[in-house]
Amino acid sequence: MCTASAAAGTIERKLQIVEDGIHAAVSIIGINMPVRLIALAEGALTGFTDEIFDIPHVTAARDLFIDIPGPETDRLAALARQYDTYIVGPMQGALARAR
Repeated sequence: MCTASAAAGTIERKLQIVEDGIHAAVSIIGINMPVRLIALAEGALTGFTDEIFDIPHVTAARDLFIDIPGPETDRLAALARQYDTYIVGPMQGALARAR
C-alpha cells in the first residue's frame, strides 16, 4: 500500500521534473517568443495513485494529495513569477487539514 511519506517523496520528485522541464522549455522557446502560458498534464504531481491502488477518494485526499495552496503550488508560483508567465494544470487537492 502507498503511504503518505512515500507519496510525498514521489510528489517531490515529480515536482523537480516539472520544474526542470519548465526551465528547459522557457530557455529554448523564450529565444524566439515569450512564454505566457505553461500547461501541466493531468496527474503531473500527484499521479493516479488512488486509482491504481483503489484507495478510497477520502483516504487519498486526506493522506496523499497536495495542499492547495501549499509548498508545491508555492514553488510553481515562484516559477511563474520568475518567467512572467501563468502555470495551469489540474491538481488533486487534499482535504482541509487542521493547522
